[in-house]
Amino acid sequence: MDEQKQQEYIESYLNGELDAAEIADFEKRLASDPDLQETVIIAKEMIQGIKGTILRQEIARIHEEEKQTILEPVISTEKPVRKLYWSYGIAASISVLLLLWVGLFNNTTDQELFTEYYEQYPNIVSLRGDDQGTLVAGMKYYAAGDYEKAITLLEKESNASQKNKADRQFYLSLSYLSTEQSELAVRSLEKLNAAETKYQQQIKWYLALAYLQQGERDDALSMLKKIQSGEYQYSQSQEIISEIE
Repeated sequence: MDEQKQQEYIESYLNGELDAAEIADFEKRLASDPDLQETVIIAKEMIQGIKGTILRQEIARIHEEEKQTILEPVISTEKPVRKLYWSYGIAASISVLLLLWVGLFNNTTDQELFTEYYEQYPNIVSLRGDDQGTLVAGMKYYAAGDYEKAITLLEKESNASQKNKADRQFYLSLSYLSTEQSELAVRSLEKLNAAETKYQQQIKWYLALAYLQQGERDDALSMLKKIQSGEYQYSQSQEIISEIE
């Protein structure tokens, strides 16, 4: 598969446009190909950035249309004195309405921010032939978006090898997030954050989102500020920071 076709295939995967067989085949390759994993992560960040830009542009367009609608009555055929009086009244109304608009767009709720920015992290777990049982099955359910079943299996820690312990806990945490069990997600991710794992960068991002889902905006902001330039989801973290500060 050439580079262009592979990029198109990755975009189809991230946009949920592949069928079950294609998803299974792609995730099998993904689990054993670190370069492909990196490419998927970069593509995902680019798609999220584009979606965020489109959303902000649409908000700006609506805002501008509303301002134009408000401004139209200023054009009047009344006598000059009355026109001036009318203009002052309109100006005052515009000021009030613009303040309301600013308040509206600067008070995005924590849950709305979570919903806008949270997306399923791809399954990049590489399992050997002897890694059988609940971890393998749990990851299959996770990849299929059946998080309740994934949780049931991934919570069975005794069945996960020590080698894959971090994998199990990381994807279990994300399954909690996907089912709005924010308290469990925060507890699980905080535990992972205190350890050194291959998911260290991703943990900071998803822990910040878990705090948002829980309504802990200050904790989310603090965690987002720990994401450094070049790290996972840095640009998205800066967008959220600008939204809530």
